[in-house]
Amino acid sequence: MATSKPLDGKIAIVTGASRGIGRAIALRLATDGATLILTSRTETDLAKVATEIKAGGGNAICVAKDLRETGAPTAVVKSALEAFGAIDIVVNNAGATKRGDFFELTDADWADGFALKFMGAVRLTRAAWPHLKARRGSVVNIIGAGGGALPARNSRLAAR
Repeated sequence: MATSKPLDGKIAIVTGASRGIGRAIALRLATDGATLILTSRTETDLAKVATEIKAGGGNAICVAKDLRETGAPTAVVKSALEAFGAIDIVVNNAGATKRGDFFELTDADWADGFALKFMGAVRLTRAAWPHLKARRGSVVNIIGAGGGALPARNSRLAAR
């Protein structure tokens, strides 16, 4: 007799799923029984994660999209619904934003990071919301190490 898993029957979208935190989240959700829609900008890296999931007995599809593009989140949701008919979980993890000195990053650097991390999450959550609501689903937002406060001892900040 097969043992049930906590997320059996649940469908999860994970952004930034090709490596790092997103990959780890996707693998864990699959271990717990979820079916995955993996998304990031890099198809080949996504395919590696999908192969790992399938090797462990899970199910996953890859949807390579740049979530900075306005229509990309809707396309991810459409792919999820076409493949699996529902969405239960959205993990907003994408966000390979530029790092650097606070005062040296340009407005374009900040805008690019905001477009991916914040607007990508807003648009994906909005697109998935009716489906999440219908199934009493969940949204998880991952901020990452770059979201921390600036250290008080930073001499460049103290001098300003």
